[in-house]
Amino acid sequence: MNVHRFYTHNLLRNYDYIVELPELPGDSITVDPTDGPLIIEKLEKLELKNTVVFITHEHFDHLSGLEEINKKFQPQIYIPKIIHHKFVKSWTDKLKHEFESIVDFEKRVIAVGEGDKAFDFDIIEIPGHIPDHIGFIRGEHAFLGDTIFNCGVGNTRSGNRDVLFETIKRLKSYLRPETIIHSEHDYWKSNLGFALSIIEDEKLREIQEKYNSGNYLESGDFPTSSWGEELSYNPFLRTNLPQVREALEKKFSVSNLDEKSAFLILRKQRDNW
Repeated sequence: MNVHRFYTHNLLRNYDYIVELPELPGDSITVDPTDGPLIIEKLEKLELKNTVVFITHEHFDHLSGLEEINKKFQPQIYIPKIIHHKFVKSWTDKLKHEFESIVDFEKRVIAVGEGDKAFDFDIIEIPGHIPDHIGFIRGEHAFLGDTIFNCGVGNTRSGNRDVLFETIKRLKSYLRPETIIHSEHDYWKSNLGFALSIIEDEKLREIQEKYNSGNYLESGDFPTSSWGEELSYNPFLRTNLPQVREALEKKFSVSNLDEKSAFLILRKQRDNW
């Protein structure tokens, strides 16, 4: 599977993704299309069509390029049902699947394509950033929308911190360390700054120095991370560790934090940082 990432240079620092698969020579999947003209330009340079679109959640910056993609390619759209109801009612014939809420977090396997060229993706529910949020996973590649970022997690202004905590706990038992996290925003700079304001960490400092030494804030092409790497330095994934909880207790003058209460404090402070 060949994943092409493109930085959109917008205020929210979105990435767009084009995914090539060996089962579909000359074809592609796009994920949460933000910049329609940019995606079409890149597809033409790669000499690819686009017949499948994956949408993880309803926020506009993950949908804003969908109209142009639909007009150009008429793709099959895999989408949470709430988005269909709110935004794309006229595209009923293009919707390959609508996903209801999956209360028990059980994955669904979907077959994309037809016949001997069909291939599978796992679909999982990952609420918290927003109630209706899904992720698409195949092999070592995970597209998790705004649930997991490099050195951070999604905000909960439209969601719920408690729910996000439970989602992340389940992801810990679901994702393999080698899984590549295809983050949909470049928030490296702010996430690293926040993490280091909480706890001094040699690895975080090393990444920050590397990020600041290049032109990555402008180019947006800093390398992404694996799930194993995130587990080693992302503070939101490490509140099970005593040293992280102790750092939070010291900084915010609280005591007896457990894994969940430490996460909730961390997420609240990040919202206000």
